[in-house]
Amino acid sequence: MNVQIPRECTQNHRGKEIVCAEKGRKMIFLNPNQRVVRKHTIDGCQELRSFLSDANCKLCDFLVVDWRSDEHYVELKGRNVEHALRQLASTIIQLGLANMKSRVYCWIITTESPSTQSKFQVLKEKFENEFKARLTIRTNQHQHSLER
Repeated sequence: MNVQIPRECTQNHRGKEIVCAEKGRKMIFLNPNQRVVRKHTIDGCQELRSFLSDANCKLCDFLVVDWRSDEHYVELKGRNVEHALRQLASTIIQLGLANMKSRVYCWIITTESPSTQSKFQVLKEKFENEFKARLTIRTNQHQHSLER
């Protein structure tokens, strides 16, 4: 499925920082060359749900698409990292935006620190293999430069 995200849920940014924030958690995308980047509100977009095959599915909070069409799926979560993984997976499946040239990155910003627990290492590896995505889990706040 390839869904067009409604304009009401999309913002174009040219600033040096694109911020995705919710309930004290924050993902900051650094954009030092101020290129055009699209930030989509996903979970809070009621217009989007009307286009999905499963309008009640779990979705991640944000999707940031850079000028290369690389996709950055963002879930800002309390403690339940496994639920966050399900939300990211469901969003990728429902939106179906990735094309062969796009790189897919998934970000979970959480209040717990699971990255060193072996259970989460196994889940991370399985997720990355299934969705051909790079998954990063960080606590409370993280910055990522879109220039690389």
